[in-house]
Amino acid sequence: MSDRAIHILWPTARPAVMVGQYFHWNYRRTSESPCYLTVAVNTEAEADGIKKSDLWTKSNQVIVTGAHRLGPVWPVYQLCKQLTANDDDIVILGTDDFSPPEGWDDFILKRLDYCGALIINDGVRKRGDRLMTLPIMTYSCLLKINRLIVHPDYGWHFADAELYENLDALGLLRDARGFNDPVFEHLHWTRGKRKKDDIDQIARRTHSKDKLTFARRMKMTIEERLVCP
Repeated sequence: MSDRAIHILWPTARPAVMVGQYFHWNYRRTSESPCYLTVAVNTEAEADGIKKSDLWTKSNQVIVTGAHRLGPVWPVYQLCKQLTANDDDIVILGTDDFSPPEGWDDFILKRLDYCGALIINDGVRKRGDRLMTLPIMTYSCLLKINRLIVHPDYGWHFADAELYENLDALGLLRDARGFNDPVFEHLHWTRGKRKKDDIDQIARRTHSKDKLTFARRMKMTIEERLVCP
């Protein structure tokens, strides 16, 4: 068994969807590396519901971050702050609308054998797009960006764009979008891959503000952007 572990951090406002997607992540694993899941939800009731899932194990965790701040950014910030791992462990930010390929864990472990973050093919974004739609990195990489997969100045949008810029500025990006590389399918409603739901409606509320936040923060130095509030 590999001594490298995989840590999936998963904020969700759709607990039932999250459980369904985690089924695919869990059963499409092919390595013997340990895999730990930590979920962030808004309420105790949602946490209790997830713990009753057939997939739930004692090695998994669920935390309640509350609904006082709209969107997934704050829960991600909280998840990253509390994570402890080995430098060469893998950290993945799970989302409700990503479906992994068979053997996703073996692929990541082989491609990230040094400090860095993978840019994967999500089946939606073009190769020139500067976004980290599915953040995957080593724990050592997470530490180099001061645990800021997302900065809490954002509400919902553009945090993935800043993450790309921060990783690029530090020389930590590893491209895994080659012809023979697998697709981690982004089931985005704008591409007709799933139905738009109430959460998608809520997400649009922070878009304009987040866009302005991104423009403001891109005028900062990389050192300034990696300061925790």
